[in-house]
Amino acid sequence: MPSENLNAYIVAQLKSWLRALGIKTSGNKTELIIRLQNVPDEIRGNFEDFAGDADATRDNSGDSSNNAQPNEINEETSSVEIVNETSTKTQSNEDAIEQTSVAAEEKESDKKECDSNEWLLLKYELELLKRECEIQKRENEIQKKEKELLNNGCERKSISNKKKLSDVKELISEFSGNGDCFKMWQTQLQNIRSVYNLADNNMRALIANRLKVNAFKWLHSRADLITMPFDKFLLEMSSLFEEKASKLMLKRKLEARRWLISESFEEYFHAKLILANRILIEEDELVEYLVEGIPKEALRSQAKMQRFRNKYEFLDEFRTIQ
Repeated sequence: MPSENLNAYIVAQLKSWLRALGIKTSGNKTELIIRLQNVPDEIRGNFEDFAGDADATRDNSGDSSNNAQPNEINEETSSVEIVNETSTKTQSNEDAIEQTSVAAEEKESDKKECDSNEWLLLKYELELLKRECEIQKRENEIQKKEKELLNNGCERKSISNKKKLSDVKELISEFSGNGDCFKMWQTQLQNIRSVYNLADNNMRALIANRLKVNAFKWLHSRADLITMPFDKFLLEMSSLFEEKASKLMLKRKLEARRWLISESFEEYFHAKLILANRILIEEDELVEYLVEGIPKEALRSQAKMQRFRNKYEFLDEFRTIQ
């Protein structure tokens, strides 16, 4: 039988039904319905079955005493109703007391269990806090060691950079901006940077140390030059100091350079070589330019007869000639 049909009965009817089945009748309406639902259908039957038996009993009682007076019947009925009502109230009070007692016991049990769980939770949180403190302490020690290593590394790097700058400073020629070959000087800088693996800061310090005269004045004419990236700094210098002469004009300068009476052949050789480096000519062509720069016909003819294979053979042969 569906539960919604059982809801149609009042509590007294449900209890009467349960009592007829020999089942406990304490509790509220929901509990009574649940107990009835737990009884198999063939045993539970219908309420009308049990109500019919009760009516039949009452009818038989009425037939056996049909000679009784109406007042006596009414009084007997009233007494039964009062007894039933009193019994029902007593049963309800007992049920209420029982429910209250069970609820109190459950509440006390829940409270003890809650207190126990809270204590375990606090203990677990305390252990976590201790572990976090230990981990934080270790992290602080690691950071301290890393900081010490970093400081030591920076100091060593600073000393290394200073030593490196002092070593390479003399490898780069000074640049004045007065007729000096910027291309050659720029190539020197780039080669030094590549070989010694110098950073931009080191290169700027190196350049500032090797600039002289006009180039040095130009460096201090603008506050932003010393802070520029290395490549941009060289581009700025190139736009101002690089010679714009054509290759033909440079060759003419190379041809016009003669061996002077006041200088040694070695001095003449170096000056000629520097001019040749600006136009990057071949080895045999450079030897020809060196020969043509000798003013005396006899020495020039002697050099041509030697057929020097490279410039350094030429230098070794004429080094002592005045």
